Amino acid sequence: MKCAILDDASPDRLILERYCQRSEIFDSVYSTDNPSAFLDYLKNHRVDLVFIDVHLPRKSGFEIMQQLDESLAVVFISADPLSAASAFDHDAIDFLLKPISFKRFQRSVEKVADYQSALQALLNSENREEELFIKVKGSYVKINLDELLYIQANGDYVRFVLENQEYIIHSTLKNALSGLPERDFMKVHRSYAVNLNKVSDVTSKYVEVGEQRIAVSKSNRELLKNRLNLS
Repeated sequence: MKCAILDDASPDRLILERYCQRSEIFDSVYSTDNPSAFLDYLKNHRVDLVFIDVHLPRKSGFEIMQQLDESLAVVFISADPLSAASAFDHDAIDFLLKPISFKRFQRSVEKVADYQSALQALLNSENREEELFIKVKGSYVKINLDELLYIQANGDYVRFVLENQEYIIHSTLKNALSGLPERDFMKVHRSYAVNLNKVSDVTSKYVEVGEQRIAVSKSNRELLKNRLNLS
């Protein structure tokens, strides 16, 4: 496994470096206190896991995470226990509170290994369009697309509404929609995409999916009628 560490506190960064070498699971460890160098490294090297300090001089670790690939495993580190909730809100795999013991570090690496297994399962099933894995609070959840009614965007989050439950993930509507089969799903509004197989009623301005009435933007009304084979 290959990892990268971003922490402006040299003693804490050196401890993580030693832990990585001691664990024997890592064949490559990059470490820096410079966010720009960290991001440049990730652009040019394959990395499986990153450790990011929450409190950095110019940007927070959360801001750095926004620039990373969504599939990358992230573990936040901080001396502030109050940062833990925000770390998991940003879909971190784990949060390590300084000072970090080797035992706690090992548990975190095990969680990452479980994450990698789930990710591999996701990649193996990418052609099985009846199912979709979504990342919820640091782990992957499999949903049946036949049960998915619609997805709704709200800022930096997307709500997946199924027949009997719902999930909220950190993503955009565009990214969420890219993982769904185009033949079955359509964006009908800037904040909504619906499962065409679940549409129960259509009016000139609205579409009904399940018990939800969703507005259809003017630019999408004609396309929606064509997709549903409405005259």
